[in-house]
Amino acid sequence: MKRWMVVVAGVMGIGLAVLLIPRPDTGSDVQGTPAEIGAGGEAIAPPSDHGKNEIKEDETPGTRLARPGVASGTDRVVMPNAISGTPNPAAALMLEKRNTPAAKTAARITAPWTQVRRVLNAEGSDEAKAFGEEADQMIADLRNMRRTPEDYDFAEIETRMAELTTRIRSSDVANDEVERMLVLVEERMSDYHSLVSAEGGDAG
Repeated sequence: MKRWMVVVAGVMGIGLAVLLIPRPDTGSDVQGTPAEIGAGGEAIAPPSDHGKNEIKEDETPGTRLARPGVASGTDRVVMPNAISGTPNPAAALMLEKRNTPAAKTAARITAPWTQVRRVLNAEGSDEAKAFGEEADQMIADLRNMRRTPEDYDFAEIETRMAELTTRIRSSDVANDEVERMLVLVEERMSDYHSLVSAEGGDAG
């Protein structure tokens, strides 16, 4: 009986010893990958990315451009001559040509002549249609002059407009709406001559 009790006490003692002996720290409760944990279980900072995007010595100078206000290491690659402050000479010349008094006046008188053509075509008579065709050609010349003013003589166009206006007014197709548009053309031509006179006489 005493021997049985001794055996039971021995088994219980071994069990208590197993429960009470501390387990070795394997580091399982430390955040990070095994490569980030030291031999003693302490956390080690991961390798720095500093210098990843830095320019290598063998890179061609000027092939990278850091954006203003952005920290080093976030620079971006740009193509040579991607940024240019040089204006397009052809575009600048075209803009200059379209800003002449003659070109701007051609744009201003196109609309009233378009209305004259619309009214004449709606009138329906052969005479009105003939005047409408002349007005249509006048409109085409004015629009083309706005695009390529160097190809047109605005003084010649003005002479044609004055002659057509006189014939329309003396015909049977003249009415209040047509007269109102013709007066508007004359007023804008008067503004043109005043502007040219103030600028020194260069109508181009």
